[in-house]
Amino acid sequence: MRIKFRKRWAPHRCCEIGPANNALEPSRTPPVSSVSQLRAAQRESLARKNNIQFEDLRVNRVTKSSGWAALKIRLDTLDRKGLLGLVHDMYKASQANRRFLEARFLPSAAAIEKYRHLVEVAVFPDPLSQRPIRLRDASAAITEYRRSTGDVAGSVDLMLTFVEAGTEQAADLGYGDDPYFSALETKVAAVVKSLGALSTEERTSATLRLVRVRNRAQDIGWGYADYLSDVVARLQPPESVNIGTKNQRRGLTTKWSRRA
Repeated sequence: MRIKFRKRWAPHRCCEIGPANNALEPSRTPPVSSVSQLRAAQRESLARKNNIQFEDLRVNRVTKSSGWAALKIRLDTLDRKGLLGLVHDMYKASQANRRFLEARFLPSAAAIEKYRHLVEVAVFPDPLSQRPIRLRDASAAITEYRRSTGDVAGSVDLMLTFVEAGTEQAADLGYGDDPYFSALETKVAAVVKSLGALSTEERTSATLRLVRVRNRAQDIGWGYADYLSDVVARLQPPESVNIGTKNQRRGLTTKWSRRA
């Protein structure tokens, strides 16, 4: 008969309580600052291994989300040559980019003329071309010019071009519905709001154009003619520009109008 002796339990060394175990050994559990330094060193080593800068790792983490803030951080890493290359690529990418950059850095009469043409053909396309009326594209062109140049007078000129082309199309071809005339009235209101930022000469010229639009719209319904009459009456133009209604049958644009 065998007698089994149960092994006496003894505490493990790690459970022993003694003078040597009253405190943790510094070498086994480094302080938090050392851990942070170690992790930073590991990230920097990984960055060097992949032939990129440590700053790019931070940028990559930020640019996971789109937006101007993330893009700005990426642009800050480019030098002069990199920025020039980027602008060159943008210039070649689309015609809209070329217009924007030329209007910003090469302002001229030809620049605004390009935008004026875009507005005219978008609002009042050639009736024989079967091209659609694109009021949103015309508004986008005006916004693009304003953001590119900050030119208030030029923006007012383009908005008046929008209104003139739209009014001429309605008077000449009988085109229009409620959204169409609402878009025209919105542009008229924007013109009136911007008059205070113009010089006296520019303000007089803009007022004259509004008077001509009112005269041209006398036979248009949808409340558009009444709206223009109220706007011109509030402006109280001087007699030198208040030409009355004697030229109401005269076309506002000369490109497609049969009555120009």
